[in-house]
Amino acid sequence: MLRPRQLGVNGYEVYHLESSGISLSFSGGQIKSREYEVDNGYGVRVLRDQKVGFGYCERSAGLKKAISTARTISKFSPKSKFSFAEKSKYPKVNMYDKSVADMESRELKDILDQVRDTAEKYSSLSRVILSSEKESTSLENTRGLSGSYDRSELSLYAEVMDGNGSGFATHASNFMIDNPCEFGLKAAEMAKAMRHPKKPKTGKHDVIVTLETLSSLLDILLPSFSGDWERRKISKLCGKRGKKLFHKSFSLCDDGKHEGLATRPFDDEGVPSKKRSLVQDGVVRQFTYDKETAALAKKNSDGHCNRTHYSMPPVAGVSNLVVSPGKYSDLEDELKNCIIVHSAHGSHTANVTTGDFGLEVSIAFQKKGKKIIPVRGFMLVGNVFDLFNNIAGIEKKLEIYGSLISPRIAFKGLRVV
Repeated sequence: MLRPRQLGVNGYEVYHLESSGISLSFSGGQIKSREYEVDNGYGVRVLRDQKVGFGYCERSAGLKKAISTARTISKFSPKSKFSFAEKSKYPKVNMYDKSVADMESRELKDILDQVRDTAEKYSSLSRVILSSEKESTSLENTRGLSGSYDRSELSLYAEVMDGNGSGFATHASNFMIDNPCEFGLKAAEMAKAMRHPKKPKTGKHDVIVTLETLSSLLDILLPSFSGDWERRKISKLCGKRGKKLFHKSFSLCDDGKHEGLATRPFDDEGVPSKKRSLVQDGVVRQFTYDKETAALAKKNSDGHCNRTHYSMPPVAGVSNLVVSPGKYSDLEDELKNCIIVHSAHGSHTANVTTGDFGLEVSIAFQKKGKKIIPVRGFMLVGNVFDLFNNIAGIEKKLEIYGSLISPRIAFKGLRVV
């Protein structure tokens, strides 16, 4: 690395991302698209006179210019006691599968064919999207930090239309899929079971949510754990550290060491991954701070840094989200009457400041005693803070849905419209 004084800065950091991937899309009885993408670039941050600046470039030859750009931009930043991450030891984690990273298009098509063939068991109206990707990430700074890791990712989405029924299956993991056929069959069986759906009565219902829907609900809740929101006093949780605001059975943590799509040895500033509690037994414990936000807030907290791309400045975020298991083996056995929601959309329209939401449900089943019928065409309406304080039960078994690791959760008295 070049000496900071030669560049007119007090210190700097270089983040390098190199990725490549292939994707296939099948619908209408044929392959609709084949894509191959390659991306490579550097994100640079500098520290000058207690101010942080950011720049980027696509080639290593442009690093000096990117640092110069970051130095100029730093003039407009607020002063803080920010410092780059120090040299550390990183945990050993596994997020690389050579068979996924080196996958060729013909191998990807073989998997797609297996998924499609089983998805079309009852109907030829299927859609399959499949992609594989590999990434190499490295980070170094003038405090002596130097770290790197490789990761792979295989993503699959299968959808089936069967009459007026629909079904889907998803897979997103760092590793090769064990049995592609079971995902196609899952989508087909769900579509068959969803034939002739009805609408449940408007009113309050106990609702069991699968991980796809739970992920949408957590998308509404998580912004309130933003350290920047806490600093600017936007969050409803501001001033609530150490207070019980959620059901006693609910515990949520950010854990980059746990198996999941967002496993990593260190965050995007070089802070070692570890388990960081956000909620413990219903009590608010921490907020998500990257190092710069923590410095501005004068907080001794970090390790929650993410980068959406090398061309974008890093921000506070999370890695794997883990919900602690509960005590129930099967929530459907515990609840005589309930709605089991598999797919709900609209979290992007929620008011993440107040927590108010309305999710449109597309795939669900209603249990009435021993009878189970398909339902859809309704909305779940409520407030996410109230929701996680009205938990009817949490199952024991942990499942993985991308970077969410959780059991199924049942909520009491959720309004159905």
